[in-house]
Amino acid sequence: NEICDNSGPGNFTMCPLCDQRCSWWKLGRSCIYSRVSYLFDNEATVAFAAFMALWSTFFIEMWKRREAEIKYDWDVEDFEEEETIRPEYEASVRSRRINPVSKRGPIEEPYLSFSSRVCRTVSSLWIILFMLCVVIAAVFGVIIYRLTVSAVLYSVSQETIRDQGGIITSVTASLINLLIIIILGKIYQFIAEFLTNFETHRTLTEWEDSFTLKMFLFQFVNHFSSLFYIAFFKGKLIGRPGQYNHSIGRRQEEVMIV
Repeated sequence: NEICDNSGPGNFTMCPLCDQRCSWWKLGRSCIYSRVSYLFDNEATVAFAAFMALWSTFFIEMWKRREAEIKYDWDVEDFEEEETIRPEYEASVRSRRINPVSKRGPIEEPYLSFSSRVCRTVSSLWIILFMLCVVIAAVFGVIIYRLTVSAVLYSVSQETIRDQGGIITSVTASLINLLIIIILGKIYQFIAEFLTNFETHRTLTEWEDSFTLKMFLFQFVNHFSSLFYIAFFKGKLIGRPGQYNHSIGRRQEEVMIV
């Protein structure tokens, strides 16, 4: 309400939001942006965060209890120890040897050497690291988009576009970020499955554990990298009027006043 009061704080003169083409502006210009932001960031957000923290904890604990009941009822407590070799493993592995534990022959079982497993794991790891860097590069690209578009919108002559520059930039950047997350999510699922098959795991549990770990890493970075930027970096290193910090030739993105 104070920001939207043009006869009070809304009439305060603020420093330019970008270099060169941006001019001085009144605080009341961010009125609509502040009202929209308040819909998502208000007192109820604290209660929602507390509820989600408690709900997730209770859900996990109750699921562990239900899982234990199912294991007991179905008598599958030692399922992993009783697993057989995956048919895909037998079909893809060419080396054979007698089981060194049971020493039972003459039938030999498929065997993947230690050096081969290490090479496959290391190759898979490098691809995972590269794809994680792709996510970070995508987030960096969205940041550059925000800096560029906001500078252009804040410097136009039409007052309507100039006043709504923050909302336009945030909405379009959010849609682009959402589209990138969806596209990369589909690509990552395919890559994670391909890499897991490439590693040639012996049992189904090993395959599922490896696939789950890859998907967790991919999806965690894909979904939360932009949130980490907003929470810990956005608006933290902008400098001060007369001595703003710059990156790649542009002034760093500020947090709009809400």
